[in-house]
Amino acid sequence: MSGTSRVNREVYARFCERLGVKFPGPTRRVRGKYYQRYREGTNIVLLDSDVAAVFRDSESVNQALRVLIKAASHLEVATPPKTEQT
Repeated sequence: MSGTSRVNREVYARFCERLGVKFPGPTRRVRGKYYQRYREGTNIVLLDSDVAAVFRDSESVNQALRVLIKAASHLEVATPPKTEQT
């Protein structure tokens, strides 16, 4: 409808509305719209500066933690001796 007058556009819009055609309203950005969804799927951990200096990115942190988890699973945990209670 480029090149038509404002009046013609308004008449066309009213005609379409009478036929049940709905025009989209103005779009607005909503701050934090996806915040909750993001939080549900993400774990954020803050590293101290000395620890962060060792790792380049999140992948290197994840790799180090996986190695630690694997090593810890192979250790036998000594159970403390049971004491008799009186």
